[in-house]
Amino acid sequence: MIQRIYQINKALPELTELEQLIEQGRHHLRVSVPAHIQQGSFRLPFYVLEMGATTPLAPTLALIGGVHGIERIGSQVILSFLRTLLRRLDWDPTAMEMLAQIRLVVIPIVNPGGMWNNSRANPNGVDLMRNAPVDAIGSTPFLVGGQRISRHLPWYRGRKGEPMETESQALIDSIRASLKYQKHCITLDCHSGFGYKDRIWFPYAKSTEPWP
Repeated sequence: MIQRIYQINKALPELTELEQLIEQGRHHLRVSVPAHIQQGSFRLPFYVLEMGATTPLAPTLALIGGVHGIERIGSQVILSFLRTLLRRLDWDPTAMEMLAQIRLVVIPIVNPGGMWNNSRANPNGVDLMRNAPVDAIGSTPFLVGGQRISRHLPWYRGRKGEPMETESQALIDSIRASLKYQKHCITLDCHSGFGYKDRIWFPYAKSTEPWP
């Protein structure tokens, strides 16, 4: 048991920190684990946290990180925000009042196996951001837009016609369940800069058309 804890702490300190925050904020957090991701002999939890209002139509902010395992800063930024918020709730009535009127949905580590392996892809070699049943409208840059040639090349989408990866499906199911009736929400998916420059990516990956 001690050896397993040491291995997790060493390979995935973000998961250790997340579980510590869950324990510290147990009076404020609603926690679910809709999936586990197999990484060697470990089954890593896919955590979904909710805070604040419980009414379905409450304005919602969803924070997502760790889709690409090598881009750890996304998860770290979300964990830092969560840590700060939980501390404020211990003493700041303004924070309590604000949280009573909105809902937070937090998925800090979408790809725990990829983070464990320090890999962009998940343990199956699939780039979760390219793992979708829809194809782009129009042309995309070679490979970067997603490819089905080989898992040994970057931006692999997975085999055509196969179900989405466990992580992708858990993310979609969790967001659908949380935001099913939502009219007012912001969803922020935190990554690192793409090579050389930070940017805000257009949210509809399959098209350059504005959303409705």
